[in-house]
Amino acid sequence: MLSAPDEAPTLTPAVDSLALALVRLRRSIEAAEEQVRQARSLPPWLHDGDQLSRCERRVALLMAAGKSNLEIAASLHVSVHTVKSQVKSILRKLGMQSRWQVKDAFAAGRLPEESSS
Repeated sequence: MLSAPDEAPTLTPAVDSLALALVRLRRSIEAAEEQVRQARSLPPWLHDGDQLSRCERRVALLMAAGKSNLEIAASLHVSVHTVKSQVKSILRKLGMQSRWQVKDAFAAGRLPEESSS
């Protein structure tokens, strides 16, 4: 059995050292987890942290399927003006000039499939 007054001082530095190592390990794990989250949420075809919103991603996928603005608007139950605005935003965020580039990027696997999030 440990007696508090006699053996506690010799264990304290070891416990403190172990506690500090555990804190550092936890911080390393959290940093690695954050890097994984960032890698998953920031595909290489996006620029400087720009990400497509869920609505923009849906529009981009319909663009990649060859749908017109009118068809996209009808499919998503939004106005054509909203679709045009989202198309402009998508092209800007992706650094592309035309919807054909979006279609080619999707065909090459550079656009993510729509997720459930």
